[in-house]
Amino acid sequence: MKIIRCKKKGMTLIEAIISVALLSVLIIPISGLVMTSINTNKRAEIKQEATYIGQKLLEEMKVYDEIILGVTKEFQLLNGQKITKVGESDNFVGKFIVDKYDVELSLNKDNQFVYDNNIVSNEINTNEMDVVVEFVSNNTIKYNNVNYVISDNLTIKTPNNDTDELEVINGNGTVIFKVTKASERKNKILFVINNDFKGDVNIDFHNERDEEVSIYVKKNSAVTGNLNINAFRGKIRIYNNINNKDKNKIGNLYNINVVVKNKGNELFKGEVLQNILIK
Repeated sequence: MKIIRCKKKGMTLIEAIISVALLSVLIIPISGLVMTSINTNKRAEIKQEATYIGQKLLEEMKVYDEIILGVTKEFQLLNGQKITKVGESDNFVGKFIVDKYDVELSLNKDNQFVYDNNIVSNEINTNEMDVVVEFVSNNTIKYNNVNYVISDNLTIKTPNNDTDELEVINGNGTVIFKVTKASERKNKILFVINNDFKGDVNIDFHNERDEEVSIYVKKNSAVTGNLNINAFRGKIRIYNNINNKDKNKIGNLYNINVVVKNKGNELFKGEVLQNILIK
């Protein structure tokens, strides 16, 4: 009986070269994916840190309702950063470093609004208003004895047509309600804020008419809630209806912007509207 034994062949040089080449072809993309993942995670971490810094500063600015300037026409934030008045304007700016991030915080007075704090409660006649909207609680408004659920962000339009007086849109784009044009348009709108309203609602107001629209905000001094009205289009006049004894405590409306950068790259940009009395 003949026994045949097969000898195990070793790897030839050519096979070794081919194996190394194939291995390198596989390793390079994998290492590239690993490095890309690491860089992506690092960028996400940096952006998250910058966002935290920016949002923290915006939240701090929302707390202020009165700021007293020093002789150098500047004030300090909680962590000591200085915000300085820009020349003779009503604007303020501060540039500083938080950790490794370059931060710019600016307050720009919104000159599109005209405030009249001399109106007392008994001078407002609801019969002279085209629309009266009542802010009942944080998430509820009332019009024509019907309650509507709202978000913290609203868009309100005064259309330039002969059928609609007002259009109220929720933050998700859903139309909450429309108001039919009054028989005699006066271009006057009244927002009544109840004592139970304790939140902040941002209102983007679009006046699509050529005429000026007057907005009356009626609340007493005990109300802690606030309406932040931002004019996106058209001319608007705002009347803050408060008690006479408090009328000197209402400040101007400021657009507060915070920009956070790292190595020249903008990582965060945020804005908030706030009434602040600066003196």
